[in-house]
Amino acid sequence: MFLLLVGELFGLHTLRQILDAHGIQSNKWSKMHASLSYSCIEYAIQGMLLGLLQKQMMKLRLKSASTWSRAEVTMVFDDSIFKQWLKNEPIGGYFGKFFSGQVHATVYGLRITLCGLSIGDIFYPTHMHLSHKKEDTKAVGRTLLKKLHEVLHQWGLKHGLVYPNLFLSTDSGFDCPELLDLCEELSKVLPISPIGVPKKNHLFQWGDFSYKFQQLIEEMYLPQEAQYIENCRKAGIPPEPFVMRIRGEYVNKGREVVVLVFRLNGSKKVSLIYSTDLNAKSKTLRRRWFQRTSIEQFFRLLKDTLKIQQSKVRDHVGFLRKLWVWLFKAVHCQLFRNYCRRCFRLLKGWAFTRLRRRISYRQIGIELLEALLAVP
Repeated sequence: MFLLLVGELFGLHTLRQILDAHGIQSNKWSKMHASLSYSCIEYAIQGMLLGLLQKQMMKLRLKSASTWSRAEVTMVFDDSIFKQWLKNEPIGGYFGKFFSGQVHATVYGLRITLCGLSIGDIFYPTHMHLSHKKEDTKAVGRTLLKKLHEVLHQWGLKHGLVYPNLFLSTDSGFDCPELLDLCEELSKVLPISPIGVPKKNHLFQWGDFSYKFQQLIEEMYLPQEAQYIENCRKAGIPPEPFVMRIRGEYVNKGREVVVLVFRLNGSKKVSLIYSTDLNAKSKTLRRRWFQRTSIEQFFRLLKDTLKIQQSKVRDHVGFLRKLWVWLFKAVHCQLFRNYCRRCFRLLKGWAFTRLRRRISYRQIGIELLEALLAVP
């Protein structure tokens, strides 16, 4: 694993690329990896990933509740299509045609649901599932959420971890009454507040008024926003982003919720979210909902930056073996990026790809990679 991590710093994504770059013909490393069963790889790497997350949570335990809030600790799950051709896998089961939002086309590949915890700008994956073509991914997401929730609960009992405000952020594809029911059930053990995106044609009851969410935007938010901007212009004051917060009943879900309508960073698109946490502040809801993007960035890191598709496999078990390794690499790439930003003033704001280009071009630390390859 350490060899693969160091190789990634030089843009060498696979074991074969590392060996070829150094003129090594021996297949000793490949045999070593092939001798490990899938269950062994899953158990070992998932244990290491949970260990990294636990270490970070223990650091937060020693700090104040306000520090926890600024860390924006949020549970997230989502699925993604990994474009892959599998030579020895029948089409129509785990392997098949899926629509990929990344390339906006139907591709052959596998559908992976990933669950984890987002802390700041780092996503820590904890559980994953390969979904069958006919499997309900909403149900898969709820299953993974229960597993992560149980892990956090056990850590709380064993290490005295307290979770001041734990949120769950999902996109509209996973939003359903069953997910809200599950959050209510889990909150009896460890409180968790869901944040979701309502459907625009669903009904919202506010006092004596009933609106579709689309009407709420058009008939309430946009006129009030325009009036606010006009008042700021007359007063000669730069307008702040306009946010509307309303408490009422989400009729289609049968629950009292708080609804937030706002724009992100001057965007032309109006965003609309809701939460069952009626006391959550507007700023908290916006920030925790936006944490959902951390898993989307993590998927892009796996595919575009770490080039997971370059490592060839023959069947879905081989892909899962590979994916656990890439999850491990991706987390450490995030940690390495943040370490460089924190410890070196000139590297503040550098992305991992930029750091890797500089390391590869200047061959910084190449002796470490060579020393690892020389290990008998």
